[in-house]
Amino acid sequence: MAEERWDYCAFYPTAPFIDMLAADILPGAGNLDFGLDLLRQNTDLADRLLQASLLASQSQDPLERQCAVYEALGHVIARYGERTGRSVKTASRPADIRKAQTFLADAFHGHLRIDEVASAVGISQYHLMRSFRAATGLSVHQFLTQIRLGHAKTLLARGVSAAQTATSVGFYDQSHLINQFRRHFGVTPKQYATASR
Repeated sequence: MAEERWDYCAFYPTAPFIDMLAADILPGAGNLDFGLDLLRQNTDLADRLLQASLLASQSQDPLERQCAVYEALGHVIARYGERTGRSVKTASRPADIRKAQTFLADAFHGHLRIDEVASAVGISQYHLMRSFRAATGLSVHQFLTQIRLGHAKTLLARGVSAAQTATSVGFYDQSHLINQFRRHFGVTPKQYATASR
């Protein structure tokens, strides 16, 4: 029998970072408490954390990395975190989501971070991500990727090379564009460009 090997991942968020996430997730006031259990068996949550770790270590896109980690840790807080006291959660406003969408549509070609988007909207980072997904069904990164791919299709149809298109619309390089394009449309940028002419 072959010897099995174990891999592990670890997150080391700071207390202020966790408090910032918790402020948008949990009602109440006072200290954040996760109870006395040191070990939790939750395969769905473990899968989310592993996926976030994979994206955090492999993705070149800071917005994709941030969204993955924030959402995974947010699920931990929502599932196991508690506060005492009473307070009211901040409600999301449709105007905030529209403002975020407009900002992303205007700044799609840059290498964005979630704090830049949240600052432009005037709400906290996690509140933006949670509200954005609730309103659109997409993460901030997924929405931005759709915008970039839409612009990429236009450039490719005009005969712009895949390498030039990739950097023009905010992807890190041609392979990043190819991977996203194939994932969303089932063809490579070159196949799409050929079919468009």
